[in-house]
Amino acid sequence: MGKSVAELKFNFGPMGCGKTIDLLRAAYSYEEKGLEVAIMKPAVDTKANQNIQSRIDGFERSVNYLICPGCNILEVIRRKFSKVSCVIIDEAQFLSAEQIDQLRAVTLRLGIPVTCYGLRTDRFGELFPGSTRLLAIADRLVEMDTICECGSKATMTGCFVDGKFTTKGANGAGQVLIDGATEARYVALCPRCHADYTNGVYGKEVL
Repeated sequence: MGKSVAELKFNFGPMGCGKTIDLLRAAYSYEEKGLEVAIMKPAVDTKANQNIQSRIDGFERSVNYLICPGCNILEVIRRKFSKVSCVIIDEAQFLSAEQIDQLRAVTLRLGIPVTCYGLRTDRFGELFPGSTRLLAIADRLVEMDTICECGSKATMTGCFVDGKFTTKGANGAGQVLIDGATEARYVALCPRCHADYTNGVYGKEVL
């Protein structure tokens, strides 16, 4: 029988479902036992600069490495973090499919487990490249729940810019729009409320 393989895990959910709090808890669970953890996030996520910051005030910490586009994560971990007991990735949806494959290689070649946190879909309900690949190859998928403003289960993320709900192609913004940039505010929504906002049912101005 072959040796057990380190796990590639994807924890996903809409904004406000507690991904960051769970990330911080996971890191702490390793560190309190004297084990080292490498925490990384894509450089495109400029929120909180080189920190990971929860929506719950007071919960944040710095990351060990910012992942730039085109960066070979496997080689970075091999050179800088080969002694860690776990690699934790925040905002994994912003990584490329190739970089997700490199994280898969970290588990296979280096024997280091990798836990990714991120959104499944963007504010238009479409998959991110990183999420698409993780959904395809991750060993374990964990959906993290939260509720919509109507009280139903939220599975989607909506975005308001300057108080206006954004719809695809309306304002020229691409798939990546960082929370806090140009007054962008993200909220967790159920599919019905997301559709109602998109179609202007609530009577709020749609951008």
